[in-house]
Amino acid sequence: MRTLALAIAIIATSVTSAFAYDDEHLEFEADLIHWANSQTADEMEEVKSIGPVIAARIIAARPHASIETVDDVKGVGPKTLHKIIAWIKARPRVEH
Repeated sequence: MRTLALAIAIIATSVTSAFAYDDEHLEFEADLIHWANSQTADEMEEVKSIGPVIAARIIAARPHASIETVDDVKGVGPKTLHKIIAWIKARPRVEH
């Protein structure tokens, strides 16, 4: 019984450990959406962990309307979203 409870706890933890949409990240949601909808594959590849395959998938899934639609792209998860936002934060802010 303990093994079953442990297995359920592990599954529940992995399912709920999605991207955390805290205030800081929501502040950059418009920037992330703009990035996902406007960058070329070469520009996307400037972000560490995004290669040609992931860039092509992000582009193929356009238009993106929210963080969730970018997060839904195969190969993009919480770590990649954090890296994209860090990349965006390191550049001058542009009005959209």
